[in-house]
Amino acid sequence: KKKKKEKKSKAAAKATGKRKRDKDEPKRARTAYMFFNQKNKDKVKAMIPAGESNQQYFTILSKMWNDLPEAEKEEYKRMAEADKGRATSEMTAYKKKAKKSKSKSSSSSSSSSSTGGSTSGDHAPAPHAKKKGLSIGSIMCITLLCVVVVYLAAGMAFQFKVKGARGLDMIPNRGFWGSLPGLIKDGVLFTISKARGKTYTALP
Repeated sequence: KKKKKEKKSKAAAKATGKRKRDKDEPKRARTAYMFFNQKNKDKVKAMIPAGESNQQYFTILSKMWNDLPEAEKEEYKRMAEADKGRATSEMTAYKKKAKKSKSKSSSSSSSSSSTGGSTSGDHAPAPHAKKKGLSIGSIMCITLLCVVVVYLAAGMAFQFKVKGARGLDMIPNRGFWGSLPGLIKDGVLFTISKARGKTYTALP
């Protein structure tokens, strides 16, 4: 029965759009007008004829408050100010307490989940560690280095045995490799000149 009542109250709160108030939540601060109402409600009720609506009550109370001298209103304003301090301090303590209870519940749930994970992990087989291999870039660099070494060794052997070259002349295609920096520079200058819309003059 209690669960049904709680469900009904939650459904009613959702329908009306109102938040369900916590029983431990401090009461809101009262205004000076509310203190005036609390003190004079019996007096106002005695002034209302039997059978009159509640609207008559608030009409009379409002008129009494408006006609009240400022000096007498100050008393109720001081009461409201003191109650505001009370509400602020109580709300601060309430929020701190709610924050602590929330952190405790989250830590307990995380510890229980970690405990459950560790117990199940004791029986589960350990995952195989992934073997780290060479990246594609490393393989390409090694391949290029091997090609260059083979190219130089075979070319130098050919120049030495077949053409009888000695020293630097043993380098295969030496003339091409010697002019390569100039060709690269020439190509860069050509690209820059075309990008700027200028006429390019070839290097001598």
